[in-house]
Amino acid sequence: MIEEHLIREFIAEAEEHALALEPNLLRLEKEPHNLELVNEIFIATHSIKGTASYVGLNHVSSFTHSIESLLDRLRKQQISATPALIDILLQGVDTLKLLIQHISSGKPAPDTSSVEKLLLEWDAKHESAEILQPAPQTTAPSVITLFGASVDPEDAEVFADIVAQQVEFLSISLEKLRSQLATDPAHAQQALAPLVKAVATVQSSAALLDIDDLSELIGKHHDYLVSLETPDYEINLADFDEISNMIKAFRDISAVLTSSTQSPAPTTASQTPALSSDRMASLSPVDLAYGQHILRVNAERVDALMNFVGELVINRARFAQIGQELKTIYDDLRSGAGWFVASSPAEQKNYARQFKKLKDQFDNITLDLGRITNQMQEGTMRIRMVPVAQIVNRFPRMVRDLSRQAGKEVDVRISGAETELDKTVVDVLSEPLIHLIRNAIDHGIEPPQERLNSGKPRQGTIAIIADHEGNQVLIEIQDDGRGIDVERVKKQAIRQQLVSAKDAENLGERDIISLIFHSGFSTVESVSNLSGRGVGLNVVKRYIEKINGSIEVISLPQKGCRFIIKLPLTLAIISVLIVEIQQKIFAIPLVAVEEAVRIIPRQTKTIKSQRVMFWREHTVSLFALSELFGDCISESHGSLNVETANQEALFLYVVILTDGFRRIGVIVNRLIGEDDIVLKPLTEEQTNVPGIAGAYIRGDGEVSLVIDVSTLINLAEHQERQTRRISGASASQTFTTPRQRGESRPEERTANQFSG
Repeated sequence: MIEEHLIREFIAEAEEHALALEPNLLRLEKEPHNLELVNEIFIATHSIKGTASYVGLNHVSSFTHSIESLLDRLRKQQISATPALIDILLQGVDTLKLLIQHISSGKPAPDTSSVEKLLLEWDAKHESAEILQPAPQTTAPSVITLFGASVDPEDAEVFADIVAQQVEFLSISLEKLRSQLATDPAHAQQALAPLVKAVATVQSSAALLDIDDLSELIGKHHDYLVSLETPDYEINLADFDEISNMIKAFRDISAVLTSSTQSPAPTTASQTPALSSDRMASLSPVDLAYGQHILRVNAERVDALMNFVGELVINRARFAQIGQELKTIYDDLRSGAGWFVASSPAEQKNYARQFKKLKDQFDNITLDLGRITNQMQEGTMRIRMVPVAQIVNRFPRMVRDLSRQAGKEVDVRISGAETELDKTVVDVLSEPLIHLIRNAIDHGIEPPQERLNSGKPRQGTIAIIADHEGNQVLIEIQDDGRGIDVERVKKQAIRQQLVSAKDAENLGERDIISLIFHSGFSTVESVSNLSGRGVGLNVVKRYIEKINGSIEVISLPQKGCRFIIKLPLTLAIISVLIVEIQQKIFAIPLVAVEEAVRIIPRQTKTIKSQRVMFWREHTVSLFALSELFGDCISESHGSLNVETANQEALFLYVVILTDGFRRIGVIVNRLIGEDDIVLKPLTEEQTNVPGIAGAYIRGDGEVSLVIDVSTLINLAEHQERQTRRISGASASQTFTTPRQRGESRPEERTANQFSG
């Protein structure tokens, strides 16, 4: 029976290698003569095959061998990297990924016979093929270049065998070390001797053949292992991980040697690709693992850590609350309240000194707790952050296949793939981005001849751009196709009764374009295999709103279309504005707050039965949160509405909110300040309340609700239409649209400004 920990290691390593195969094959399709790239693909495949064989996954090893065989022919220049060959290799990689997924999930192995048959048939068809670019010489080369050194072919083959044997021995020794760490970690050093001996054997062999670069590299590994044998040093799990990564590097070295010595094709010296300096760097002790060093963290442990951080955030707030209460007592003592008046002056001063000292201590503790909490929060967030490359790097393959299916030529360009987001956000983001790319290929990009007739390049372009903007991440999907036909959208919306003909005439271009997000909306007359079922963009919007994001569209006729998605960096801990409504506390995500203002009642006006205010050259519709939420907060506190709010007071407090596409103003009783909160899920009963995203625990231990701004704006939009319908006014939307990207944002206020 295969040991579970070996399976886990195989999955981690195989996923890492497989992840690089697809983009490298797509790159090879564009650079068919890049032999170094072919070698890189071959080595990754060879590593998967070798590791699968070592852990006993023979079906994976056998299937991977059929891919490796074709890659070997490419490496020997016996076949060319044609689109047809790339298609077959991509099918092989897809199946290989499926095999790995099934192993990871514990499912039975899928049937790979059809794909394996294709690979073997292609291999057999070219088995007797002539070399496409024969070298001038027909005899075997007199020397082979290994890691920058010239080596006799026979010596090189012997050296490759030595390294392969020692790699297997290292793997066995690693398992003994693992067992020793688990049962008797204090004596784990005893398991180091075989590892040191195996590495020394490889180093001395490399030195004997004058392969200086490799000898020096392995010497550093040897020195590291020897350093672990220092008396009284106890080997830990971090050391084990380093040794494990070192052995992975040795496997890669073995693969390079194997690819350079096994049945070499007759080529000139200039055609033999030397290992690049980049590849050598990837094998250095600085980064022992093949390719990019990836930290893999158990999601459950990270979630548990996040819960602890959440408790710290709550305790920080409670400490602050206690400090405030102590300050109140201290102030009362100073003013001579109650029984304290009867005490002597000396006693009063003593009490005052004691309480002031206590208050100062609590202030210092609160500051320290706040600092530690912030550091833990930032550190935990970094652990949860993953690059959007995990999603967008899949899209070149998808665009390639879908554009072929649609009979179009489309290039995809990716920028900002290293931009990081919370893994929870990234997991949800994949589906909406796929919808947008499908729509761009199906509806946006024109067929080649149509593009040529319009004076455009034959090949269309889809750009995927990710970037940070403050505490948000922007992801744009751009295409250079037809753009959105606004008149066609308007006619279709009237036909589908999404808006009346009269109201449609009063809608602006942005309002018309926003209709494409309605459920079931589509302008296509026939359904294609790519899109056109009317379930795309409304699903996209729902997914984005689910992760507290927003989406807007900018389109220019015959120039193309831009979908701009704005996302929070994380969903676990969020910055909010705390407000009071009808003696209840609510939190509003700061990413949706453009500004909080204090106005006098006469600054509001009524336009078409809707109360509005003028803000920064915009007309903003006003709503009372108590009316939008109804029974959720009204209870016995009466109704706070736009007409009567704070009539006895001199001011109204208005929070300007945006979902990235629309803007409204909401009236609240009081602005309390900013805070970082831990968002908690709602109960099943509470999820039926529209406009509520979750809950959080306040510093005093009470629970308050967090507002879902996007849904709140939908509620406001519905209420405005109802108000105008009852009054007989036109139901056209008067919501203002938020700033364009790059336009300056109003300065954010501090907690002290909010509380004023």
